[in-house]
Amino acid sequence: MHPRTQRSGRVYYYMYTKDKPRKEIPFGPDFILALKKYAELNIVVELTANATFSDVETRYLVEAVPKLAASSARMYRSDIKHLLATFSGAPLDQIKPMHIRQFLDDHADKPTTANRCKRVFSTMWNHARGWGYTNLPNPCEGIQGHSLAKRTV
Repeated sequence: MHPRTQRSGRVYYYMYTKDKPRKEIPFGPDFILALKKYAELNIVVELTANATFSDVETRYLVEAVPKLAASSARMYRSDIKHLLATFSGAPLDQIKPMHIRQFLDDHADKPTTANRCKRVFSTMWNHARGWGYTNLPNPCEGIQGHSLAKRTV
């Protein structure tokens, strides 16, 4: 990525391709957005045939979480820690709905957190399907979360 100062004094960022003849890809004047576009074009993720939940978690934290609002991103990272404690090395093709139910039962003392973790897991699974890590249906589908009392305040 190369900065170039325009006549107006503004700095624009570009990337040169390795094609012949060499071409420029403009990224614009915002350095942070330019870095993001540069990373999207240059970071290559190798998909493995036996993808684990940790593989999905790593990519999800890099690609999906930064697009969320700051408070949502903070909450998702916290919930993902709970999920990693249970599913860290689990191959995606071996995660079944009964494992989600067991996770909810194990975290029955914190029902709100357990429900939120189930929601984050479901979102991560849908991303994993889109990225090609798995083609299995979402194991959260049809699993009821904890029922919560309505707020009184």
